[in-house]
Amino acid sequence: MIINLFEINEDGKNFKYSDETAEITTAISDLIGTNKYQAEFSIRPLNSRDFELKGWIKTRTKEICSYCGQNIQFPVQSRFHEILIPPQELTRDGKYSKANHFSELDISGPDSLEYSEQMKFDIGEYLHEAIALIVPYNPSPTVNEKNECSDCGLNIKDFLGNIEEKTSHQDLKENNPFASLKSIKIEKH
Repeated sequence: MIINLFEINEDGKNFKYSDETAEITTAISDLIGTNKYQAEFSIRPLNSRDFELKGWIKTRTKEICSYCGQNIQFPVQSRFHEILIPPQELTRDGKYSKANHFSELDISGPDSLEYSEQMKFDIGEYLHEAIALIVPYNPSPTVNEKNECSDCGLNIKDFLGNIEEKTSHQDLKENNPFASLKSIKIEKH
């Protein structure tokens, strides 16, 4: 879904997308499958070239549980706040050039994001990335006070304890895939 920033008046514009209206469904369907989603955001001009993008998206993604390996629907709720700026020329001595260093990371305010030279912004692509970035590396459902998975009921503490008990140090020595390298002789030329 491409938004033409020329069409945003000085009061800004509010947008509401959902699986019922389906404007961004094709852009995010590889992450969420057939799950429902809701997104609300606003775009308002800050000046003649810069815009503020502020809103949220709520959905579920199709993932594999990092505990049991079953398919799960991982809940995602992401809030975002960005400043949309025109494409910047990044010369070494330009006013927008910066050292790429972690110590300069400022998480207290909005980030900046470039829109296209034709003043168009692809909100579908942006929301796709907002969803993808919120999913953890090892997704898993919530665990209740009894250490049971809210999705499948598996007791996570017992499950992880059984895996650790089965894997002894002796097993690791015997099944070490690098053990066969000891018998290889390298000739020096």
